[in-house]
Amino acid sequence: IPAADTKPGPKVTASLLAQMAVLGFVALAPWNFVLSELSYLDGKFENHFGATVPIFYGAAVNIAQLLLIWVGNKFTFAPRFDWGCIILSIFNILLAIVAMTIGNDNAVENPNLGFGLGLVCVFLLGFGHAVMESSAFGL
Repeated sequence: IPAADTKPGPKVTASLLAQMAVLGFVALAPWNFVLSELSYLDGKFENHFGATVPIFYGAAVNIAQLLLIWVGNKFTFAPRFDWGCIILSIFNILLAIVAMTIGNDNAVENPNLGFGLGLVCVFLLGFGHAVMESSAFGL
């Protein structure tokens, strides 16, 4: 191949690297927050919360990605990405609020209710993650 026929590949810019770093933080931080506090959540909710979290999180990610494959082309990138980030932030904060108010040694001494609400928050955390990440990577 003659040298004139070869084209240089696209360059990676500092802006692109910064965008990917922010995307990585937004995608991974909520899940890392949950994992780092599993011992606290287990103590508040009992019922082996830490063992149940990955099952619900994985199910949420798979269900959300299937839904996005089915109906995802009807929505543009920006709203899907924004909604994914909003869902991630809301349910990460709600999980902390549930853990501080419902469970062992809290105002509402009902670990079963806290366990159920905590799993709902984790499910929707996984759903938001899947919406945001699949939108970012073009699903």
